[in-house]
Amino acid sequence: MSDFAQTRDKKIENYLELLLSWVGKIRLTGAQSERALREQIQDAIYMLPYLPETGNGGAVRIIDVGTGGGLPGVVWAIKRPRIKFTLLDSIRKKCMAVEQICGTLLLKNTKVVCARAETYATEGAGIFDVATARAVAAVPKLLEWLAPFPKKGGLIIAPKGPKYREEVAAVTERRLAELKLGAPEIIRYGDDPNRENFLLIWKKQ
Repeated sequence: MSDFAQTRDKKIENYLELLLSWVGKIRLTGAQSERALREQIQDAIYMLPYLPETGNGGAVRIIDVGTGGGLPGVVWAIKRPRIKFTLLDSIRKKCMAVEQICGTLLLKNTKVVCARAETYATEGAGIFDVATARAVAAVPKLLEWLAPFPKKGGLIIAPKGPKYREEVAAVTERRLAELKLGAPEIIRYGDDPNRENFLLIWKKQ
């Protein structure tokens, strides 16, 4: 897959510019350089083929937990305008920033929610087709936070680096059963030989 800059996607480029405009004001994401932000946006684009095309009983709904500056949620919302996205973060300043970013980009398919995952899980339990999070926690804690959100047959999708193996090994089969999750599907993605990127996908049983 080519770099997103070569696809002439003006809205994606605008999003990158907006993220860069927040550098030094609020730390929306761990990446602070243009190069690092481009890599994270490209990672989100690589994940697009794994999003469902149709939902169970209506439009596809996806929640991005710990969205920060909107990665991957805002990128997905730009590229998949028919999907409804909930962008969840517990830090109010980040929520205000990402809400402003979505408004500037005129995204009509996003909703920003400022709450902790554990708190919002009561309201959002079992209503999403996909729950995702990037760089918020190791797999055991990540699954605890995300497992309540997908409906039956829904997915948890999480990008991880090469250390994912030890994180996955820390989750027992019994714990997966308690969370009503199947064993993860592991997919390597990206075309940079110097970066090991993996997509972990669990299905809600």
